[in-house]
Amino acid sequence: MSSAQPRKRHAGAIEESGQRLAALADTELAGRTQGLRERRAAGESLDELLADAFALAREASWRAEGYRPSENELEAAAAVHHGSMAEVKGRAAAAAVVTLAAYLGALDGRGVHVISGNGAPHTVAVCRFLGLEVECLDGLELDARQAAYAADVTVGSVGEFSGDHLRDNLCTEPGEQVQRDPHRAIVIDADRVLLDSGLDERSLEVEGERVAFITVGEYLRLYAHLSGVTATAATDADEFAHLYGLPVEVVPAAAPAGRRDHPDLMFADMFAKYEALVEAVAGYYDAGRPVIIVAGSGVTAALLADGLTRRDLAPGLMPPQRPLGRAGRRGAITLLTEPVPDIEVILGGDLDWLAEERVLASGMDPVLSANDAWAEAVAAARQELLPRWRRDRENVIKLGGLVVLGAERLAPRRLELRLRELAGEYGETQMYVSMDDDLVRLRVPTRAKKNRAPIRGWLIARAFESRRKTAEREVAARRRRGFAYAAVYAEHRAAYYAQRRDVLTDPLAAVLAVAGPDHEPLLRAMGTDLVRGGALGSFDEQWFRYLESLRVLYEGQRDEGFPEHELASYRERVEVRFQMMRRDLATTIAERLSSFDPEQPTG
Repeated sequence: MSSAQPRKRHAGAIEESGQRLAALADTELAGRTQGLRERRAAGESLDELLADAFALAREASWRAEGYRPSENELEAAAAVHHGSMAEVKGRAAAAAVVTLAAYLGALDGRGVHVISGNGAPHTVAVCRFLGLEVECLDGLELDARQAAYAADVTVGSVGEFSGDHLRDNLCTEPGEQVQRDPHRAIVIDADRVLLDSGLDERSLEVEGERVAFITVGEYLRLYAHLSGVTATAATDADEFAHLYGLPVEVVPAAAPAGRRDHPDLMFADMFAKYEALVEAVAGYYDAGRPVIIVAGSGVTAALLADGLTRRDLAPGLMPPQRPLGRAGRRGAITLLTEPVPDIEVILGGDLDWLAEERVLASGMDPVLSANDAWAEAVAAARQELLPRWRRDRENVIKLGGLVVLGAERLAPRRLELRLRELAGEYGETQMYVSMDDDLVRLRVPTRAKKNRAPIRGWLIARAFESRRKTAEREVAARRRRGFAYAAVYAEHRAAYYAQRRDVLTDPLAAVLAVAGPDHEPLLRAMGTDLVRGGALGSFDEQWFRYLESLRVLYEGQRDEGFPEHELASYRERVEVRFQMMRRDLATTIAERLSSFDPEQPTG
């Protein structure tokens, strides 16, 4: 991991280049993109274009979105471009870093994939302002996706990208694939995607049969250039390096945060903890401060919801589109099972969402509304709400900002830091812990159980920290073992997909490589289309059988926690099945060729 202060290697050159841009009209600014493309085509490297590209994107960010990236953010974007994981505090700063790196990478002409759960609106706006073609995958029909992937920048979730990858490798005709080769990806909220979801499987199922699957981690490792941005990366720098080869660059915040992170409160048992937490929420509610409680589990969330409701402190409903849209309003109480990814809590409430909510309440339907009527109604509602929203926001800040309370300590420190980040720069945080929490499980003396007040003592704190470090090591070790198991199948999948692509593009040569040269006269008599169709049917039939046998093996090892001592045996068994599949494939193709009658009509 790098030092906390990024090295200032580019800021001077960027500033010098940027001084020449301020006087340009918007169209002239966008026109500079073509000049950078031409320089790249003439042989200049992206590193040689970096200063001019970043200066251009910084000026466009200011004009299009009213945000001017800081020097630290420029350096972080350079690190991301060179294949690092950047830890960046603040949603706006992170968006600026992603945008700078995406714009530069797009000049290569090979496509940049921005992997995001929220559509990356800042990146979309700035890159389009500069004349790049930007497409979003969300909601696109299959026939529109090829054009989306041909764009300079393509934005979508990891599920969208990995699903299209699997579909592309099941195509039956040349030209059906929608993706280009996986070249450059920038992952937003990267710790959740790369670490927490790294072993999640993305599958394709046809009529109840799983015909393809890939883990999130294995999909992302296909990219020639992978990088990411997140608010919490430094604590897991070793994991990013080990699993993905990504160094971590920590970017100092533009201004020191005023958030207050209070020491933990430890209780004898969970019931004393819940009572204290509900009492604290009541106090903050009476003071008018918004509160978010992160339960840590569904069971804890249900118990807390019941306790809060009995005190007439029922948590507010969370709209699915904007889970925390109301969470920053005065007196709001929000109960989460776990921290919400990649979302900033806006003090006073999310004004855009509040405006949409008002228009919806009036009976207007965004789908049925004619032309721009919906957008105009939302804009009018926003203007009407703006004065009151400003007053509410100022009041919440004066009261001390947002309060975030954790009902359980989270084993990875990274997740706890993410929880605290919800409070933003003005709020405060505190964790409530009991000695019978799953993570702690410390023995409680009988007389201590009668104590409802917080328990203090350095021995308890040290014991808890020891338990957490042990839990962190166990989580990391299981993840690494899981990646090792997934890599076994990844080798075979890559070999099979490459061979299947050969069948699509040159079926005669591909089938000869499997069945042998003696079949060449017959294959030529059959013709390209017939050979391709028959070969793909044989290939997929054997591959699906292999997948089913592999699924049983893999899920058994996964359920046992991916035991390290079983890895060598698992690799051998999978290899045996793969070689058996290849032999069966050759046999199947040879048998089908021998039964083919060139005199028999095929239509």
